[in-house]
Amino acid sequence: MNLSLIEQGIKDAIKALGREYIASIETYGGDFDEDSLPQTVRNFPAVWTTFQGSGKPEHLSANRFSVPLVFVTLVGARSLRNEEATRHGVEVDGQSFSIGTFQLLQDVQLALLNNNLKAYGVCGITPFTMGKIDKVFDKRTQGAAISVFAQQWHTTLTIKKSASDHDIDAPEADWMQKVNIDYFFKPSDDNDEDATDLVLLDK
Repeated sequence: MNLSLIEQGIKDAIKALGREYIASIETYGGDFDEDSLPQTVRNFPAVWTTFQGSGKPEHLSANRFSVPLVFVTLVGARSLRNEEATRHGVEVDGQSFSIGTFQLLQDVQLALLNNNLKAYGVCGITPFTMGKIDKVFDKRTQGAAISVFAQQWHTTLTIKKSASDHDIDAPEADWMQKVNIDYFFKPSDDNDEDATDLVLLDK
């Protein structure tokens, strides 16, 4: 189950939209921690993805089962104006001046909804369906107002496993090429063999 491949597929699908206003599309790694937040905000508008968890596997047959998976995308935007502008964006004379988180959510939905990421090298998952949206940040920092939303994405991975798969990574044992046989015909205190044979084995 290669979760990193699915995460990469999500990022590739979003990048394929060609939205030049998205400054960063990354895998989430604690970017909203207190120490990292100032640098993170400077890279807005941005999108992140991360794996949230899995559900209980369902056995489909003796060697096939499906696993429900949940991924999360986060979108972040900032504005020097106010919190509303971080969500709605700002237009000047009909032209977009800054992008808000609502537009970023819509972009990610366009990229992922009903997408099984097969075009990006991912195999075995069902098309993504949308989950709930949660507000992560919607506040004013020292330099600007910021808005961050998170959305869940649901899919199911089908895994086929055979008994032989358990031995795929096992190193091949060295073949025993010869056997030395010692013969003891009568008891002796010196433990010396009475005769010996060297048997060569064919592989």
